[in-house]
Amino acid sequence: MRFRVGAVPRRSRSVSGDLLNPSAHGRVERATSNLGSQGDGLAAYRASSPNHTSKAVSLTVAPTLPNKPLVEALLEIRWELQKLPASPGPVDPGYPFAVGRLFELVRERYPFREELPVAQVPDALTPHVAKHRFRVSEDAWPLVQIGPGVASVNFTEGYTWEVFREAALEFVPQLASAYEGVYPLKPVSVLLRYINAVEFDYGRGDVLEFFREKLHTSFQLPEGITGFEHRSGFPEGLSFQLALPVGRPPGAAITRFSTGKRGEAPAVVWEHHVLSKKEGAPGLAEGFREWLEQAHEVAERWFFTLVEGDLLAAFKEERTHA
Repeated sequence: MRFRVGAVPRRSRSVSGDLLNPSAHGRVERATSNLGSQGDGLAAYRASSPNHTSKAVSLTVAPTLPNKPLVEALLEIRWELQKLPASPGPVDPGYPFAVGRLFELVRERYPFREELPVAQVPDALTPHVAKHRFRVSEDAWPLVQIGPGVASVNFTEGYTWEVFREAALEFVPQLASAYEGVYPLKPVSVLLRYINAVEFDYGRGDVLEFFREKLHTSFQLPEGITGFEHRSGFPEGLSFQLALPVGRPPGAAITRFSTGKRGEAPAVVWEHHVLSKKEGAPGLAEGFREWLEQAHEVAERWFFTLVEGDLLAAFKEERTHA
């Protein structure tokens, strides 16, 4: 069974819709990564901070992974929208004013402003859809996004927990300040999401065996299905999601397994989400740091539990460049 840890894909998939409903379509637009500028982008981000190492201490001590499988890490915040009688949909009254104010607050770190095509669609028809990105430089990561009722912080290959946490904890107060005196932000969901992938040709190998041996996860179907006499090859795809209620932080911890692509190569994909909704969602001031630490602790523990063994050994290896 052969697998390979590859580079970050040049185009990532859509972000979350209703994470407890696998059939829901993604709503927040994702960014397009440019590998050539990624390192420079992260360096520019770090250079813009006088102290880019957060003083907070992670709740767990995890090994460094030079060859990590991370595709993207993101924090997404959604807040309550307002229903108006004459509007075709719910609206964010503060959004038109907050976009410019937010850019002024974040431009020291994210000076490149990018308007997405969906920005031309009326806001009432596109609730919780990101419309503006602010990047460290053109096509570079990390970046932050905002749209009516939604904002996110997105990292790719340059991710470390310490830098990501600092960026998130800096951005959240800036978001609140952008709306101050215009529209009160009441979070309805807060999501920490990690997307991982390793290259695996499931057209030539058994993806069920890969999950069982490499990710310690078995998908057991009746023999009448797996041993069907007219079966003509390996499984051509897989999609599975498990959501478990958790109390710390309050909400749901979600793991998704699927087949897909990493770049242009077939791959096995697994994701870890920690989602708090409605009353379980933290405020943007009090309790947010604690929520973020707790959510990361859950995601990190689940990740290392799954990859223990061959995958973890591969992730610890230094990358070699042809």
